[in-house]
Amino acid sequence: MDLTIHPREKNSSTMHVYKTLHREHILLDDLIVIETTNSTYFMRYLGDEMYAVMGGHFNRMGIAPYHTRINGISLGRRLIESKVVIACGYRLNFDRQFITSTVRRISVRRALVIEGR
Repeated sequence: MDLTIHPREKNSSTMHVYKTLHREHILLDDLIVIETTNSTYFMRYLGDEMYAVMGGHFNRMGIAPYHTRINGISLGRRLIESKVVIACGYRLNFDRQFITSTVRRISVRRALVIEGR
């Protein structure tokens, strides 16, 4: 499976915009684009609650694509909801205590599903 995240996919006509994205709505290999107040993150869902993440903090640190889990959302340090992966107006809490600035937009490009595979 190709785990490469291509930022140009952000402009795809098949992107769907969400205000809230729950864990059960994310499919294997979906591309999720998170626009926060300060950065843009590109995340590919790898399965087993793991994501390959590029952009923002991970690019600045030179560790992208970074494989991590998402703990949930918060208004700051304290986790509010773990069943919601991402929600506009909240901060995204990655594993290892990294928290983004406030989420402004959530877009998802669904993985291509091929029958018979």
